[in-house]
Amino acid sequence: MNKGLLALAAAVTICFTACAQKKDGQKQEASKVLVAYFSAAGTTARVAADLAEVAEGKLCGIVPETAYIRNILL
Repeated sequence: MNKGLLALAAAVTICFTACAQKKDGQKQEASKVLVAYFSAAGTTARVAADLAEVAEGKLCGIVPETAYIRNILL
């Protein structure tokens, strides 16, 4: 649980940093946000989808080449 919260906090920090305004009256270019996630059980996928919606970014799931066995995740 703590790792998930830490990852979410890091992602939010990156989004805010990417959206920071430039100084000296320069125009800000539109930033591009990519939310990449790995979710074995689906919880992280839901959080990543919400984050991508708020950040107006693209959502990209990372899928393992070999699927996990459900019993291992529990």
